[in-house]
Amino acid sequence: MIEVKNMAGEIYFDNRFNQHIRTNPDGKTEAFDGPILQVNRQRQQLVEWLKFKKIINLPVEILVVSANSSTIIRAENRDIHEKVIRKDSILIKTAEFKEKYEKNIYYFGKL
Repeated sequence: MIEVKNMAGEIYFDNRFNQHIRTNPDGKTEAFDGPILQVNRQRQQLVEWLKFKKIINLPVEILVVSANSSTIIRAENRDIHEKVIRKDSILIKTAEFKEKYEKNIYYFGKL
């Protein structure tokens, strides 16, 4: 699952309060709901739907993609670096997922 953000300025991912804080080039600061929390919520809804459809063991990874090439991304938590990427890295990251889940592990049918 991919959540795309197209924000300019400097973005700080605050994992403690599940928010991200944007500082515009003019110095104005704004807080937004955390996109990692948002995409995790979407992931959970998809996983529940897959279970309802009896599709099990299908891995669902999450990413937050910064689409604006001028955005400066900052975070103190190292886990953020695995989940938040720049748009130019999306092919590299999806290739990592493909390698990680090389084997077919999903199942369609009755439990």
